[in-house]
Amino acid sequence: MIDYFENGSIPRCRIGERFFNVNPDESLSPCGLIIKNYKTQKELREEFSRKNNCIYCYTSIRANSEKPAWYLLKDNINII
Repeated sequence: MIDYFENGSIPRCRIGERFFNVNPDESLSPCGLIIKNYKTQKELREEFSRKNNCIYCYTSIRANSEKPAWYLLKDNINII
């Protein structure tokens, strides 16, 4: 999250691979900023994720899902 606010972006967003929204009709959407529905995660990855170049994702900072486990550990150790 700190990197997002320092840099104003998160490069290499992995939306559709690490996280996505499940809609009431069981379709999948990349995130709350992009309103497009896909039937399966495979379809979402192939049609959206591979072409995605968005760097202004606040969804990934909220979920911390873009960080590798070692980075999350480092964040927590730095707080202590």
